[in-house]
Amino acid sequence: LGAVGYMLKPVPRAELAAALGRLETRLDQRLRRVLIVEDDPVQLGSLRALLGANDVETVGAATAAECLDRLRGGTFDCMVLD
Repeated sequence: LGAVGYMLKPVPRAELAAALGRLETRLDQRLRRVLIVEDDPVQLGSLRALLGANDVETVGAATAAECLDRLRGGTFDCMVLD
């Protein structure tokens, strides 16, 4: 439920090293994604302007159904809920 990965023991050294490499790549990712769930278009626009930056991608959702669709379609580093 959101884990980057998992392994069953005993874990071979090469497999562990590869998993740590994938985790490091994920943590070094510069672009952060923020999901903003807000039904008021003006508020949504204001939040996107406030939170957006060169290294932050903001994604808006106006309804719970739209939010669930966005979550099914990708991962986010943070979610702001109305």
